[in-house]
Amino acid sequence: YPPAASQSQSYRPLSNPDTSVLRRPAETLDEFMNQQATIRELIEAINANSTEMRQLNQRSLNEVSQSSVAQFRQRIDELSEHSTKLIERARGGVRTLKQSKRGDKTIRQNQYKATLENLRAAVQQFYNAQKEVRSSNRDQIIRQYRIARPDASEQEVAAAVDEGRTDVFASAILSSRIQDRQRVLGQVQDRQRQLEKLADSMAELASLTRELQAMIEDQQGMVDLIDQQVDDAVVNVETGREALRKAVDSAVAARRKKWIIFWIVLVVIVIIAAIIAIYIAINKKNS
Repeated sequence: YPPAASQSQSYRPLSNPDTSVLRRPAETLDEFMNQQATIRELIEAINANSTEMRQLNQRSLNEVSQSSVAQFRQRIDELSEHSTKLIERARGGVRTLKQSKRGDKTIRQNQYKATLENLRAAVQQFYNAQKEVRSSNRDQIIRQYRIARPDASEQEVAAAVDEGRTDVFASAILSSRIQDRQRVLGQVQDRQRQLEKLADSMAELASLTRELQAMIEDQQGMVDLIDQQVDDAVVNVETGREALRKAVDSAVAARRKKWIIFWIVLVVIVIIAAIIAIYIAINKKNS
């Protein structure tokens, strides 16, 4: 009978938050906060994956059944690939978040900075989890190689492991007295491939961590620049309104002056007409 440990393992479903709100910059503060909450869900999913990767890696070190170890390693690969996708989505999300131009400046600034720092911490935690898995795989490969070649020097072992020399492993293991040599060789080769994948992923994560750190350091200036542009637009609108108000006031004042001049002229004409009428009347009486 197959051992019970070889039965299929049961794992939690992988989290895939809806990121449709991250497709365009927020137009309101509420939309901005919804975007920030979505990125937080992505970060929480990344952290959960990292924690599970560590747990499975530790279980694989203590597991006797090779079929269970293989399942643990397959799940670790799934978690690693899933986290990579989540990180890329969160990375795009913070870029969208940075483009938002509406809402309270202080709130946006604090939330944006907190989101960047949380994402950087999640990426670092994922990097550390991968580092632990890689270190465990490396130790297992070294152990298998030393069993096959007890007389190998430290330099030979390091070269075989770090340079990915699967041909060296194949020669050493197949020529040894290890039982089930083909199976052992297959395990070593699988671990070697995982080492290479992890090395590439860790290099990308290290680069992303530096990018996020730069964004954190630059975010104050970026938020200030965006707010200055918005403030300038507001000032321009207010300036236009003030100019229009002055133009209207000038037009009203000019119209008022015209009416005043009209009434003054009218009064003068009436006075002149009255004087002329009196003068004519006096002359008629004298004649």
